Amino acid sequence: MNSSHCPPTGAILRSCLCVGWAVWGVAAPVEAADIFVRDVAEFDAGLKLAQPGDTLILADGEWRDADLRLRGVGKASAPIVLRAQTPGKVVLTGKSRLRIGGEYLVARDLLWRDTAAQDGTVSFRLDSKSLAAHCRLEQCAILGDLPDQERKWVSVYGVDNVVERCRFEGKQSRGTLLVVWLPAEAPQHHVRGNFFGPRARLGKNGGEIIRVGDSDTSLQKALCDVSQNYFYRCDGEAEIISNKSCGNMYTANAFVGCSGALTLRHGNDCFVAFNFFYGDGRKGTGGVRVIGEGHEVNGNWFVGLTGDDTRAALCLMNGLVDSPPNGYFQVRRALVKANRFLDCKETFVVGNADEDQQRQTLAPDQCELIDNRVVAARPVFVVRTPPTHFHCVDNSYAAGELGLADSAGWRKADRAELGLDDGAKRPEKFGGAPGRGAFPSPKSTGPDWLSPGDEFLPQMLQSKVASATRDSAR
Repeated sequence: MNSSHCPPTGAILRSCLCVGWAVWGVAAPVEAADIFVRDVAEFDAGLKLAQPGDTLILADGEWRDADLRLRGVGKASAPIVLRAQTPGKVVLTGKSRLRIGGEYLVARDLLWRDTAAQDGTVSFRLDSKSLAAHCRLEQCAILGDLPDQERKWVSVYGVDNVVERCRFEGKQSRGTLLVVWLPAEAPQHHVRGNFFGPRARLGKNGGEIIRVGDSDTSLQKALCDVSQNYFYRCDGEAEIISNKSCGNMYTANAFVGCSGALTLRHGNDCFVAFNFFYGDGRKGTGGVRVIGEGHEVNGNWFVGLTGDDTRAALCLMNGLVDSPPNGYFQVRRALVKANRFLDCKETFVVGNADEDQQRQTLAPDQCELIDNRVVAARPVFVVRTPPTHFHCVDNSYAAGELGLADSAGWRKADRAELGLDDGAKRPEKFGGAPGRGAFPSPKSTGPDWLSPGDEFLPQMLQSKVASATRDSAR
């Protein structure tokens, strides 16, 4: 009998084989087993038998109010895996949730619909003392919830965990969708290759898609990697991503028609590179907002963004005098290099203040702008507070005015000379970098069994795909 159709069989067969080998005085080889389970009780019983390399298989169908606690210790080469019998056919509903605690554990191919889990849908810990390490959530989807209370969909605790190739869409409730909680050490988590679909405007704080850290831990190193994700019409609030820790990398992501900005809200020394921001004709679409010290914004594309002030393509904020942890620290030593800006409402906003205007007076200091190119109908710069020690080198623009008192380091050019119109239609050339993969698309993100289609592409790329399809059909 195939062990994948009877849960105890694989484990019992392995035990019998081990006894046989023991009789002969020979060490038994370890064989991976499939443990098929039909309900939570069978899942708990099967998990007690699971060894590194084993797979627990949830039977297809609806699992309502299922409280799954995936725990154990696998190996890097032989993790303990929890998966659906058929990808996407295990549907978790009601208050169903998954908690992961242990090492080298993997959950994949699961689907949540209209989740009502009160304490979060997926958590990388069993409790405050049993955290996850080297664990993965992959090829899963959470589609919709109820707007009845505040809830987070994914809470990442522990160290070196991965959320990869998942799809998250339709969050109506208050609360950040995915939160990284910092331990004492740098957790070094990875959030990559995911599709973050539409989220309606919440109208208040707490509508972020991703938050890494919080105000209390904002000066700790997190060293997390958020890369190759696709964000589509994520309108929950002004901060699509809210960085609140140090040393994180946000690379090769696509933001399409998102009303908000990637915000370096707290923390220092983050790297924002090779991302694409498309306004896609929607209101309030922004780019990157910088607060804090030592950040680098490098090699990004900003196309057709309609936001202004804090939602400008690039906003360098003012700092607060004697800022508290949850305030605004001065922008210092920011490096803005090799970015491309095309037809944005406001390209650079410098020295913006959006709280106490009388106290938020510390202008950006010691910032460098190198090899940036701008095409715009309006002035390149909107300066609210003149920056100090502002250093510009080898930048060029095609616009009516520069808007900066000192034009050193800026050369006026023709639009055609800068070549941005063609570049914006070819993100596959620019969205990646050596070792970081290519520009993400709807089809390259999210689960294989629930991959979004070309309708989620920016409008200017949809026409390109349609043209290529017509050409191939001839």
